[in-house]
Amino acid sequence: MPQNHFLTSSSGSLQIPLSFHLPADFLRLPLIDTEGIMKATCQVMEEDPVTALQHTTTEGYLPLREFIADRYSCRLGATVGESQIVNGSQQCLDLFAKIFLNPGDHVGIERPGYLGAIEAFSLYEPVIDTVPLEEDGPNLAVFERLIHGTMVKFFYGIPNSQNHSGLTYLQEKTLAIAEMIEGSNTVFFEDDAFGELFVDGSPRSLIKRYAGAECALLFVLKDYRAGYAYQVDIRT
Repeated sequence: MPQNHFLTSSSGSLQIPLSFHLPADFLRLPLIDTEGIMKATCQVMEEDPVTALQHTTTEGYLPLREFIADRYSCRLGATVGESQIVNGSQQCLDLFAKIFLNPGDHVGIERPGYLGAIEAFSLYEPVIDTVPLEEDGPNLAVFERLIHGTMVKFFYGIPNSQNHSGLTYLQEKTLAIAEMIEGSNTVFFEDDAFGELFVDGSPRSLIKRYAGAECALLFVLKDYRAGYAYQVDIRT
């Protein structure tokens, strides 16, 4: 780093080195369908401008939730009542941590793990326990100890094209993790932002498909900074 890249306090007594990060999203800017977004925005403002400019329900715009539920009904078996519209992954991560975590609670995450999730969870002062990733997914022995020994409140994972290793859990490990989660006191927080982005056009398996009520699911529509989540009923 060049020596003059520092942020200096007003008193001049503190110098903080600056690092410049070029996010991956920046490299995809030319691929964003700006013309399509413009046309869709104009159509909304022509057809229903009052609704578009008003606050909506906490769960999000109902027609959008119905569209999402219909599109993913076969893959997820989820209903409109389980869906929640969010402003990107960070809002969902924050909401999930806010609901589940108290200072000192244990939360599980992959190693290496998604930095955005670690930052969001850390605001609530948990103990973060990690499970190392192997070529085909998490180390199952360590995962099982975490679920049944440490009893983490939830485990956050990205089974499909994991950020930032890029690996995808094999089907055998997906099933094994679902079996371990089912009946435990741990919720698997499944981030499936990339589950449909495979060159063969075939969506990958979801742990939620097998683990049922013990699995919460997060989707993010990456370039539009919006997303949606499927909630779980954890009442006993």
